[in-house]
Amino acid sequence: MNKNAIGAKVKADQVNIITAYEGGAAIEELADEYNIRINTLCRKLRGWGVKVRKGDYKEKVLVYHKRKFSQELLAKMKENTKINDERIQYVNFVRTTEDQYLVSNIINHPIMTV
Repeated sequence: MNKNAIGAKVKADQVNIITAYEGGAAIEELADEYNIRINTLCRKLRGWGVKVRKGDYKEKVLVYHKRKFSQELLAKMKENTKINDERIQYVNFVRTTEDQYLVSNIINHPIMTV
């Protein structure tokens, strides 16, 4: 669901959200139900003239809506990580005097001059 559809759903259910919040529903549950961030819901509530309970906004301003993945997708991600880890090849880099000379030359003698 895109942002506009979510915003329209929140606006359409404004009365239900206000009633639930004033009835004591947790801000986290409401944000989870409408698939929005907690601070966005607090901002909406304040815009609608609802007094936000102390601690709901201030302490959780950086809490984002946690993405939920299906068990099948989590298993596939774990399998892909295992496959990728097996395919990674590490290369030992050995510094040579030629490399050191080239780097010092670049640092000490810039190509462009003003």
